[in-house]
Amino acid sequence: RRAAAAAAAVATDGAGSALEAATALPQDIAELSVSTLASCGGKVSFGRGAATALISESVASLAARGGAGAGGGEDTRVLVVAGKADRFASRVQEELLRTGVTSAVFHVEDEPSAETVHAVVKAAADVHGGQADVVVGVGGGAAIDAAKAAAALLGNGGTEATAYDFLSGADGRGLSLSRASVPCLAIPTTASSGAEATGSAVLGVGGDDGGKAVMRADALVPEVALVDPELTYGLPEDLTASGGAAALVRCIEAYVAGGDGATSLTEPLALAGIELGARSLRRAVRGAATGVEDEEAREEMALCALYAGLAGDNAPLGASHALARVLGGMLGAPHASLAAALAPLCTYQAMKLAHTRIVDFDVKDCTAEEALMRRYKRVAFALTGNESASEADGAGELYDLIDDMPIPTLREMGLTRDMFPDVIEQAMQTGAMGAMTEDDLALLLKASLFS
Repeated sequence: RRAAAAAAAVATDGAGSALEAATALPQDIAELSVSTLASCGGKVSFGRGAATALISESVASLAARGGAGAGGGEDTRVLVVAGKADRFASRVQEELLRTGVTSAVFHVEDEPSAETVHAVVKAAADVHGGQADVVVGVGGGAAIDAAKAAAALLGNGGTEATAYDFLSGADGRGLSLSRASVPCLAIPTTASSGAEATGSAVLGVGGDDGGKAVMRADALVPEVALVDPELTYGLPEDLTASGGAAALVRCIEAYVAGGDGATSLTEPLALAGIELGARSLRRAVRGAATGVEDEEAREEMALCALYAGLAGDNAPLGASHALARVLGGMLGAPHASLAAALAPLCTYQAMKLAHTRIVDFDVKDCTAEEALMRRYKRVAFALTGNESASEADGAGELYDLIDDMPIPTLREMGLTRDMFPDVIEQAMQTGAMGAMTEDDLALLLKASLFS
């Protein structure tokens, strides 16, 4: 109900919103006759206090669904996967104990690897005799991704399988999950890219010098997600900023880079998320910095992150998130910080290339570029609240917003010029760079070292 009310408030705020404009004007959207949310199989409960109120009930329901008798009680085997310093894993255990359910906790690193997931599965075998009835992921996106991947492995071979069996790309075997995952419950304690609502898990591969690879399947979508904004209270300023910026950027990318993946279902979510992030991110960060929480801002950023997951998982990656995935494997830096740092320049470069083709008289057909610029104009409306804002105004507002955040530059995160060739080679293979050439990408990386 809270999510619906917040979305309705976004759609009816003041004299109008970008969401209203998008649903009223879009020639390119109106042509879509069928819309599908591929990763929408889970049950999401949103609101303050949701985690405490619903965790025991949710675990009992999932255990019963997974075949563990009537569910709940001391016979239920629960594995909790949490970040290395997550503050809420113990609270989850306490709430479960109130109904007689004991659980084991496995803490994962900030950027978990395929090997980490195998270690989680082995922990389930060591503690629970080879299996778990429910896997609970509590923490940021990395911890939840690790929990989703572990639940998938537990349902598809257990310790006899590895994450590499199901990872895509050159680092994995690309096998399909033949059976359902062990029931998974996601409880995010940050507001970032919405891992609680996605059918993917991003994992490190190849050791310290390796990159990132993706496990993707509808079976990875958590069966239940408890999105409780109160769990983000007390989140440090830097994590509030980077996570919230990543959520906002993912909503923008889902809207403008969606192509065939963007639909009349995902686009309203993405636009609503942009509006929520634009009006609440600075307030949430200010509250984190001063210690005086802005509860409304925290709630709206949690909803922005959820929309980022729902919309983003049903659209291709945009350039900033694809580049962040490449750089994350090289630098070991947090994905959210990388995506946020890259977003303003990636947005500007995409707009510049589209505009260049539109004004080039030698280009006979620029329909796609014109549609892209219309989308950027709607994004500008969502970011600024000004219906007359131009595409450039939107890019400038995004730059100012990210610039206000305590987010390090790429150079501060470890990027050096000698890494450019490897970054460019891997980035061009993602298929997410749009019209950017290798030279365009080199210029973008050079600028991103300092901005």
